[in-house]
Amino acid sequence: MKSDNSLSTLYLTAIGGEYSCIGGARDYNTIVPFDESLLKLVTKFVKAACDYEMALRLYNTQYKKLIRKSALRSKYKKFNFYCELMFDYGLFKDKYYTRTNWSIEYIDSIEQYGPYVLDAYVGKIK
Repeated sequence: MKSDNSLSTLYLTAIGGEYSCIGGARDYNTIVPFDESLLKLVTKFVKAACDYEMALRLYNTQYKKLIRKSALRSKYKKFNFYCELMFDYGLFKDKYYTRTNWSIEYIDSIEQYGPYVLDAYVGKIK
């Protein structure tokens, strides 16, 4: 249960790509706080992103035969669907969020990602 005096206990933490200091154009990691009510959505987004990235990596190698083009396309559509929801709920603000690898973390574990910048959660837009 979340205490009244705490900020969000859940964070979407950049671990690679555009909004991270690993492979990105920044020297810090971006951390997006989110409400516990959005955990299901954020979890589905992270899973869809991981599934798409792994399929894409296989497809672009000698193991291409392990994944059909239609399966890759399906994984991309699912990833794109959840990206759009992340924008709708105010968690993502621009296209570079979709080019970032994310991890779900708790408040007591974000220190390991330093240096970091805490992004503002603006809430649901729709």
